[in-house]
Amino acid sequence: MTIPVAGDVRVRAAGRTLGVVAVRPASDRRFEPPSVGTRLHARFGDGITLVGATVSPVSPRPGAPLTVTLVWRAEAPIDRSLKVFVHLAGPDGQPVAQNDAVPGNWTRPTDRWLPGEYVEDGHTLVVPAAPPPGPYRLLVGLYDPLTGSRAALPDGADAVELWRGSLP
Repeated sequence: MTIPVAGDVRVRAAGRTLGVVAVRPASDRRFEPPSVGTRLHARFGDGITLVGATVSPVSPRPGAPLTVTLVWRAEAPIDRSLKVFVHLAGPDGQPVAQNDAVPGNWTRPTDRWLPGEYVEDGHTLVVPAAPPPGPYRLLVGLYDPLTGSRAALPDGADAVELWRGSLP
């Protein structure tokens, strides 16, 4: 039995109250939103919302690591383990740096999230030291690793843009 909220739960069977059970959240689960640098509300498919992101440094720098911390919220049970992609797409639209992983550094598969749960998910990319000139975009999304199919947003897009700009 999954009980997604903490507190006293009355246990009943055949119309009779059997007792009250105190439910406490698991220590590794979070049901209150953590702080984020940028608030978002990007709902992928029927069950996962990208609540926000913190990007450090704020703009990518050639030759430097780029850390992206995402905050996801499970809206409904997820029936499969999805991977997260974080891509720094170059002028041709192809990734010049990327990190694809199961959320939570491979420890928090989406098919184990509870509805209402928030999951913090960190990714680090290494920006090339001498990237070609042109526009860049930092993109985030979800995909099924078995099929390669990306989860869609309501507008049909398959990624959220966290940053757009040029690299010096």
